[in-house]
Amino acid sequence: MNARFLSWVWKIGIEMERKFDRMEIERIIRSLMTQEEGRKLRQTALKLKEEVERCVQDGGATSNSLNELIKHILSL
Repeated sequence: MNARFLSWVWKIGIEMERKFDRMEIERIIRSLMTQEEGRKLRQTALKLKEEVERCVQDGGATSNSLNELIKHILSL
């Protein structure tokens, strides 16, 4: 399920459905390093990284949510 989510939803991974032998893994790695699919995956991962960095900075969505949770817990 995690592999499908990473490959189909976030588009930052490749789901391997075949057996895990040395030749298959080499083929996939080479294609990621040299072909358009790998370039697209790297671009998507970079965009996701930038979004995560914005969210965890002061004033970001994650930072704000965590601060609200802390305030709620302390108010009990």
